Amino acid sequence: SMPGPDETAEDLKKALKGTDITKKRLIELAMYAQQWIPMLEEYFNMPGFASTCYYFMAHTSERLDDQATSTIAKYTPLSPEELMDGAFDIHWFSEAYHKLGAKNFKLLYDAAKYSSAGAAHARARKYADAALGNTNKEFLKAEINAKRNKDLLMSIGLLPLPAEKNERETELLDRYQFIQKYKKESRQFGAQRRASEGRASEIALNNLSVNA
Repeated sequence: SMPGPDETAEDLKKALKGTDITKKRLIELAMYAQQWIPMLEEYFNMPGFASTCYYFMAHTSERLDDQATSTIAKYTPLSPEELMDGAFDIHWFSEAYHKLGAKNFKLLYDAAKYSSAGAAHARARKYADAALGNTNKEFLKAEINAKRNKDLLMSIGLLPLPAEKNERETELLDRYQFIQKYKKESRQFGAQRRASEGRASEIALNNLSVNA
């Protein structure tokens, strides 16, 4: 389904009047069927809505169609390949989050499961949790060490950094050394896994440097 070429947000408002279709359900629709995003952003009068929808789509581990790829290119200089590998655009995320606000962001966060097949949306949520400081470093380290989780490795650099210079440098060094340790430990595995974990380590360092 999609809006007709001459239909507007006002038409949508009239069509929804008297129904039991909720805001939550409409946000799920936007995540599931991107052709509704522009009209729903206007209908909700919610700046940052489209940007945040595409943030979640872009930071899944799933290849996107041409329409989504071309739209995402308007928000970030990262290539589709970099995004698929796990690169994170912290500037895009911060701008979208602050436009949308915490309450509305939570609605899109919950609906993110409709933006991809299976659990591919989980990486976008992990990145958001890290960037917002909704998880902590020691928990991430423990999970990464126990499960060799590449998505969590790539998110550890996104945790907020201390404002004080010495604390900040100490924190950066600690995360840098942890990522390098992960990479070093991958030598025990086969060539394919070493390559995969090596790429994850490279992206994790890049995400850390952009945050810094």
